[in-house]
Amino acid sequence: MIVAFTILDSPLYSIEHIFDSPNNAELIQGFSVGRNAYGLEAYLKEIASSDEQENQSRTYLIKDKLTGELVGYFSL
Repeated sequence: MIVAFTILDSPLYSIEHIFDSPNNAELIQGFSVGRNAYGLEAYLKEIASSDEQENQSRTYLIKDKLTGELVGYFSL
């Protein structure tokens, strides 16, 4: 069963689906988490899009509302 849900923005951050904006691909390529969590970065850059297309997951990007910077993501 598929359950619908709503994602609410906060005053500081907005959340959007990975494919909602053509600029997201560029933001993803510039995303960096540091040495100790490269697996998180690699998933977003190398696997998340194909998982989306194969209906394996849904990925959402968390952006700073003031700067537009990609500050995090989550996948379900």
